[in-house]
Amino acid sequence: MAPVISLIKESENSIPGDSDTFTLSFSAFSINIIFGIINQIKSVSLLITEIRSSDDAKTLGLVNASNSMYSEAFCRYDVQFFKAIFYQLLKTINFLRVPEIDCLGRILLVDGSLFPAISSMEWASYKSTANAIKMHLAYDLGKMIPVQFLVREGNYSEKKFLSDILENGITYVCDRGYISFKIFKKICNKGAFFVIRGKNKMRYLVREQLVVDIPDQFLAFISNVIDIKVTFNNDKDNNSYRIIKFVALGEKYVLITNRLDLTTYHVIMLYAYRWQIELFFRFLKRTLKGIHLLSHDPNGIQVQFYLYMIAHLLLLAFKQER
Repeated sequence: MAPVISLIKESENSIPGDSDTFTLSFSAFSINIIFGIINQIKSVSLLITEIRSSDDAKTLGLVNASNSMYSEAFCRYDVQFFKAIFYQLLKTINFLRVPEIDCLGRILLVDGSLFPAISSMEWASYKSTANAIKMHLAYDLGKMIPVQFLVREGNYSEKKFLSDILENGITYVCDRGYISFKIFKKICNKGAFFVIRGKNKMRYLVREQLVVDIPDQFLAFISNVIDIKVTFNNDKDNNSYRIIKFVALGEKYVLITNRLDLTTYHVIMLYAYRWQIELFFRFLKRTLKGIHLLSHDPNGIQVQFYLYMIAHLLLLAFKQER
């Protein structure tokens, strides 16, 4: 926890009278929850028991608190404090980088994942028969870390999240749920790039045949590779994009991109690496027990997920140092 302690204390000092007023102050609350996340404790009740009985908790001087104190703290503390700590950690921790990805530019994987919500969480609208929240995430492939996210009601637009985070020079890798000619245009206008999986039945006009450039050993896994520049029939702006089509393990793929500088192989591999964001969601839900919500309040949900992201960065930094 060493990299985050001073940031937490600094935040607490900016809240007048916090430590004097509350047993579960900002520092105590934040450190207790991070301790619980790192130890894969899935509920506040189990965390309370762990803190009362664990020698590690006693050594760390963790504060004993009731269930109601945690509920109040999740609502009391503004999520902006935790957001600031998360982004400060991103700036100050020197995470290892993947050179083979770095040479292709900054690559962000973008996707969303649903977390079940109870029926009383009416703000978390998803379907008429069920509530849910959705985490929208941008994952830095070069460092293998989450760098931006948003947790909202289950039916919040994935395309809006992507539109809101666009930055010049970044390549965004997404699945089929992000297909939109409007999105393609916004990305291009922002000076950014994309690799997005298309649909097999999309209609287009071939403008140019491009050279298929794939290492021979890679051809053992894919076949029927086509690399072309096209304009889509339904794109009113008539913009030109690149399509790479291939078959892998019996499944047909259509990748749409505006990166003309990459080889066929690099485009395919960037999309294959999209699976890393799915692995992160699995790690968050199953290993860190993020599938279990610690709060049902909208602010509390945001706080919980920022603390999960903070704990993940701490764990990764600790592992990389060793």
